[in-house]
Amino acid sequence: RTEVWLYLANAYLGADRPTQAAMALEVAEKLGRKDLSTSLTLGDIYTNLEMIEPAQQKYLTALELNASGALKALPRAIDSWIRLEAWQATERLIKQASASPEWNSLSVADRSHWIRLEAMVAIQQGKDATAENVLLQALELNPLDGSIALELARFYVRQEKWSQAASFFSRA
Repeated sequence: RTEVWLYLANAYLGADRPTQAAMALEVAEKLGRKDLSTSLTLGDIYTNLEMIEPAQQKYLTALELNASGALKALPRAIDSWIRLEAWQATERLIKQASASPEWNSLSVADRSHWIRLEAMVAIQQGKDATAENVLLQALELNPLDGSIALELARFYVRQEKWSQAASFFSRA
């Protein structure tokens, strides 16, 4: 019976009717189909509809159901939330993700990507000390990642710390 609702949701998505697709997926969840794929899809639909609170709940559910799978999929959602300036929701999701037991099993590149996202949120919220610490932490984790050094250089330019900026520009 849940499969019918999943097929219906897919049909609605194919017809570019995301609200109806979300309703069908919600019914499938209520009928017992609560899994990583359904939670992530609902989160993505709600994000695309700019409904951050329900999206956040679905992504948090995805983390609870299968943290390893969710940790790989969620940076895409966080990128969207950053564009939507959903700072508090983004910060909460990042904190939940980094507290997951599976966090340490992520590759160095994946963890440094998450950490860079955390820094971007801190910068946008005016939390400069946090952003600097987080970027330095990311660089320590992945010292060969030039994009982190470049982000640190840009950070120091905004802070008008020219010698530090120059140092990280040359490192990038």
